Amino acid sequence: MKFEKETIEQLIRDLKLDMYRIDHNHTLSPSGNRKYQGFTEDLTWRYYDNLYKMFDELRAEFPNLVFQNCAGGGGRLDWGTMARFHNVELSDWMRLPRGFKILNGVSMSLPPEILMRTFGTESGGQVLDGDVDSQLRHNFCRMIFRGIAPSLEDLSPYLKEHVLNYVKIYKEVIRPTMINGKVFHHTPMLPVMDSSPWCVLEYAKPDRSASVSVLLRTSCEKIGNDPDNYIFHPRGIDPSVTYNVRLDSQGISFKSSGETLMREGIRIRLEQPLTSEMIIIQSAGQK
Repeated sequence: MKFEKETIEQLIRDLKLDMYRIDHNHTLSPSGNRKYQGFTEDLTWRYYDNLYKMFDELRAEFPNLVFQNCAGGGGRLDWGTMARFHNVELSDWMRLPRGFKILNGVSMSLPPEILMRTFGTESGGQVLDGDVDSQLRHNFCRMIFRGIAPSLEDLSPYLKEHVLNYVKIYKEVIRPTMINGKVFHHTPMLPVMDSSPWCVLEYAKPDRSASVSVLLRTSCEKIGNDPDNYIFHPRGIDPSVTYNVRLDSQGISFKSSGETLMREGIRIRLEQPLTSEMIIIQSAGQK
């Protein structure tokens, strides 16, 4: 560990880093054993003891440095590792609908504000998955843009319009709502490889002044008598408050009491798989 730690320290100092990121794809499997103080010891245990110790010391030595973690397939999303890092790239799998199901599942264990997703060139074929708004809503956490155009001038007007709209919503609504907010899983357990008709995720401010949700039609599977409609009942609002409600894809805004929204719900119709709606609910007193 001494060599590794000294190497990292030198890189941070020589390059004057603001962020140190580790990215390594690996497979966890049984490692070798050894005899240690009369006991048979699995070397994986010793490895993690030293890894945690090294990053604890580095965090203490460089308190203003952002430590970022990444591993293909979420290989280092365990609580022990994430206790030593500020944020993490959630997964290399940026294909709908699986990627949104992964976010839905991981956000049961880790807060969405530390989870990062990429829009752009992370996965081949991503551009074919649903509409642009649904691809952007794949990033219903911390955002990374990568390779969306050779330059800003070369960005197509259509893509630019939708990217700017989502970035505005992210800055003004999603980020301030999810940081230290509450997460509500309306469709909690969704096996990644199995078919399911909907995936619905809601973030809400602790004071219930705002809620933002994404409803994704994950497949054309038909369940019930009205399979193309989802009645969304927000959980992160106050029944005694009046709210402004916006359906982003439809461009529709209206005002409603929290009690009505919670009791009657909002009917969202999505007939095609890999389409979505974003519902923004904000107290009518908010600017």
